[in-house]
Amino acid sequence: MKFKLVLLSLFAMLFFNACAPQNIPVAKLKSIDSIGVISLHGNEMISLERGLTIFGNEDNITDISAWNIDEYIQKVMLNMLSTKYKVKNIKLSSSQIKEINGEYEKRLQVLKDILLRNRLDTLILFEKGMIVREHYDTHSGIGLIKAKALGMEATHIKLNMDLLSYEIVEGKIEELHFNDIKTFKEIDNSLWMNTTKPLSKESSKIIEPIVKNLLKDSLLKEFITIGYLNEK
Repeated sequence: MKFKLVLLSLFAMLFFNACAPQNIPVAKLKSIDSIGVISLHGNEMISLERGLTIFGNEDNITDISAWNIDEYIQKVMLNMLSTKYKVKNIKLSSSQIKEINGEYEKRLQVLKDILLRNRLDTLILFEKGMIVREHYDTHSGIGLIKAKALGMEATHIKLNMDLLSYEIVEGKIEELHFNDIKTFKEIDNSLWMNTTKPLSKESSKIIEPIVKNLLKDSLLKEFITIGYLNEK
């Protein structure tokens, strides 16, 4: 039992606390009719093995382009929100993506242009979360994490995502809410045995629906917390 607690403590070091969830005042929600949705995760997933010391630690990048993860996320958001709002799937050019991921002022300008051009009340952006450097080897986005200690191991899919929305108030773009999505799900250790290499194609096919279901469940929970959707 003590060995199990050590392993759980190690994983806790890899899993940092999220910020307090935010919601939207009811009066503001009533004024929202049209929403745009954007997902900016990309085609790479970080794969990390971590132990009690730095020896044996591994860092890899797994190509998840076959998952079409951003298309999936935007479809999920559209399907969920279209029960109450007019929702538009926003397609971005490579230059727009670069600017949104770049300097803050350029990011805001691109998002403002999207809001105005599409006549949206709100623009929802789902993107990789920030890396908190003072914590132990945290990651950004979707992660595959294997923790090892005292001959034991545990493997998890872990999300570090940010869910934000923007609106225009008196000609200026403002953040309507900012919500962290920090959650994880344990998977079979055998799905990533050789941690010196990225995830195999065979394991990737098995893990893909697990990741997508975790994303879907997390988005639904967050949309209810924010107030976009009602709890069933």
